[in-house]
Amino acid sequence: MRTLGRFATAALSLAVCLQALAVPALCAAEPLDHIRIVYNGPNEASASVAGQVLVRDQQGGVLLEDAVGVLWSLTADRIVEQTPVAQEFQRLDARQLADALRAEFGAGFQIVTTPHYVIAAQTSRPFAEWTGDLFERLHAAFLKYWSDAGLAPAAGDAPLAVIIFSNRARFIDYARQDAAAVISEAAGYYSARTNRVVLFDLTTEAGSGGGQGGSSRLQITRRLAGATALIATVVHEAVHQLAFNSGLQTRYADNPMWLSEGLAMHCETPDLGPRGGRGWTGIGAVSAYRLRQFRDPARQRRATSKTWLTSLVQSEDRFRDPDEALAAYAESWVLTHFLIERRREAYVEYLRAIGQKPRLAFDSPEERLAEFRAAFGDDLDSLQTEVERHAMRLRPDR
Repeated sequence: MRTLGRFATAALSLAVCLQALAVPALCAAEPLDHIRIVYNGPNEASASVAGQVLVRDQQGGVLLEDAVGVLWSLTADRIVEQTPVAQEFQRLDARQLADALRAEFGAGFQIVTTPHYVIAAQTSRPFAEWTGDLFERLHAAFLKYWSDAGLAPAAGDAPLAVIIFSNRARFIDYARQDAAAVISEAAGYYSARTNRVVLFDLTTEAGSGGGQGGSSRLQITRRLAGATALIATVVHEAVHQLAFNSGLQTRYADNPMWLSEGLAMHCETPDLGPRGGRGWTGIGAVSAYRLRQFRDPARQRRATSKTWLTSLVQSEDRFRDPDEALAAYAESWVLTHFLIERRREAYVEYLRAIGQKPRLAFDSPEERLAEFRAAFGDDLDSLQTEVERHAMRLRPDR
């Protein structure tokens, strides 16, 4: 059995859970209600949460977003009481989010804030600051790239939460509690439920010594210079967070996995910059790792390689199959690279349409395929051939 390799997110388990949550009759709450709900938690213990209602179903269930940014899916049978909140709903600002993370994670975590992030770190302050610098450079490059492409990504008013654990073991323990589908090789993940990126101190596994290293951000950059695979994982997950918080995608909507993962892989190549410089050149880089996976003779020999484009677009099944997952990720990267390079206008319009889909309403495989054909043409065999030729011409940037 194959593992998913060095990139793993909570996306697979999320896709399954969201399909289970979907019900036939959903309606957006408009205007968005700000309410407090008393509900039955584990062991029938009573608990409460306040936030804005994003979706209601006809049975009385709700999808709620709280002030921290966590999404709560509460079925009608769990809801005990709903009370309107007079104040207008607002997400927490940076100071309030910092206080909330301190209360949640305790004294063992220190807080580092940047213009767009609040970081709770169980590690050295220099590594937390290094991560903040990395994410801020990615943030600026991401917004500029997609703005230049013709979309209108927004920075948003609410800060983004990042959690850093001191080592991989503590990260994995937390991921299990967070119900994240993270494999042992993973260096981080993004949770669409909590809206957080979670990772661990990468310096514990980079360079010699095996411990936390580097007393300055420049030293950390030097130590991690050979750990691009680890950094790319973290960047990949940060891209997911940006996509879902800039308006490109909507949490708990029907986001085809090839699109979500392809977008993240298109932007995942890390750029540590000269001496930690402020630029970022990684978006759109040709990945030697992904290209090698796509050209793998074993992938090309499998029966699915004959019609990989159709199967990729229709469903997430191949991402869930350990024997097919690596190929599905590689195909998603190549397809995304081709569409952005050769069919950019159509890709942007398709991404815009997907980003406007309602939450908890899911298309059938036939509907997904029809929407893809409407965007990129009916002849998928010819399109697949074009993508494969495109891949054969590519040369890795790094």
